[in-house]
Amino acid sequence: MERCPASAGGSLGAICSRAAWGADLDIEVVNTSNQDRYVNVLVDWSGDGSWTPNLFTCPNGDTGSEHILVNHVVPAGFNGPLSLLAPPTFLSGYASGLAWARFTLSDTPVPADWDGQGAFLDGETEDYLFAVGASASAARDAAPQLGLTVEPNVPNPFNPRTTIAFTATTAGRHTVTVTDLAGREVATLLDRELPAGRHDVDWDGRGQDGGELPSGVYFARVRGGGAVESVKMLLVR
Repeated sequence: MERCPASAGGSLGAICSRAAWGADLDIEVVNTSNQDRYVNVLVDWSGDGSWTPNLFTCPNGDTGSEHILVNHVVPAGFNGPLSLLAPPTFLSGYASGLAWARFTLSDTPVPADWDGQGAFLDGETEDYLFAVGASASAARDAAPQLGLTVEPNVPNPFNPRTTIAFTATTAGRHTVTVTDLAGREVATLLDRELPAGRHDVDWDGRGQDGGELPSGVYFARVRGGGAVESVKMLLVR
């Protein structure tokens, strides 16, 4: 695992706001094996020096956890940013300042009450510092801040065509690209200025050169409004 350059510096946002992979943080993940692997992320929001996955309640009643990513599957052969695998958003901590985060890639799933300890036959663990801002006002309505809502592609699985729909909450430049399981960009479906609102893009299963791509798993990555979201697609020839 390796931190993405775009993730250097800055803050996850206000306390108790919802953070999104790709927009607020990211990490490069490489699975060189022929088996699925699992990513877990623990954050010591409480600052008590332990990785115990405590729960916390925000002033608006939302409940978060220190185990912000649980056994998220990394497919065999995957090489790319974790955001391509569409991990769920999570609530940032309930106190401003710095918090240690532990990223673990393992060959087996971990229990729900995992405390960050243990040994794996094949895996890697890295620790990073997260920063959380001081204002809690963003917690009231975090979704519009992300600027983007992406729907699952339809149909899925598909052959030969599928539609990716998304809603932009702000006008601006938006891109839709397709990457393969190894993280290689194989097609650009959209790259232009768009008004706020709902938009959809079709993909016919072809690459940048117009040739048909083989059956397999692909990811549609939508970027705009300061956010990045991905959906997993299955092309079946």
